[in-house]
Amino acid sequence: MKKEMAFCLMFLVFLVSGCIQQNNLKNDTNNTQNNTDNTQIANPSATFCVEQGYKYEIRTDANGSQDGYCIFSEQEECEAWAYFRGECFPKFSCKTDDDCAVKDVHNCCGYFPGCVNKNYTPDIEAVKKECEEEGMVSICGFVELSGCKCENNICRGIENQGSYGPVV
Repeated sequence: MKKEMAFCLMFLVFLVSGCIQQNNLKNDTNNTQNNTDNTQIANPSATFCVEQGYKYEIRTDANGSQDGYCIFSEQEECEAWAYFRGECFPKFSCKTDDDCAVKDVHNCCGYFPGCVNKNYTPDIEAVKKECEEEGMVSICGFVELSGCKCENNICRGIENQGSYGPVV
C-alpha cells in the first residue's frame, strides 16, 4: 500500500509540474510574439561591408533621407548597396598584400601600370574619353612595377629598380 501511495504521489507531482511547465512555455511564447514588433533585420549591405573588414557608416542628408556607406580607407568609400551588388570596389584599399595587383590603369599616353585592389577593373575607355574631351596629355613613360604591397591599407607599387617603361 505504501508503494502504491508513493507511486500515486510521484505521478501527481510529475503531472502538476508538467502543467506548470506547459503554462510557462505558453507565457514565453506570448512574450516572444509581443516582442517581435521591436525585432529588426540586419541590413545585408551593412553586414556584407563589415564582414569584408570595412567600416559601415549611415549618413543623413539635408532632407532627412539616409544612405549607408562602406568606408574602405580615408580616401575611398562606396555606397553600401552598390558595393553589395558588385557595382563598385575599393580602387586602392587593401587588408593584405594579396589584395593588391599591378594592372593597366591607363593614362592619356596609353598603358600605365598601377597598383590597385585586385577586384578593381580600370575603365580604360573612360580614361581615353576624358583625355579626348579635356584635351589632356601626359608625360609618356612610367616606372615598371615588380609587384604591390599593402601599406597602411593602401595598395602601393614596388618599383623595379632602374627599370623604366618607354619614354615618348
